[in-house]
Amino acid sequence: MKKFLLEFGRDVLLVDEEYHVQVGNNDYYVDLLFHHRELKYLVAIDLKILFIQKHLRA
Repeated sequence: MKKFLLEFGRDVLLVDEEYHVQVGNNDYYVDLLFHHRELKYLVAIDLKILFIQKHLRA
């Protein structure tokens, strides 16, 4: 994961973990939210482990 995150570059900052986002009347939580200072954009990462857990049990 660290190697993947370093691909974003040096200008990327972690904004928050479990960041709350409300769309209409629905609440969502983004696992990781990053901000790129130079390009001025946000990167949201939602981690999923259900697929991995299912295959580990098999």
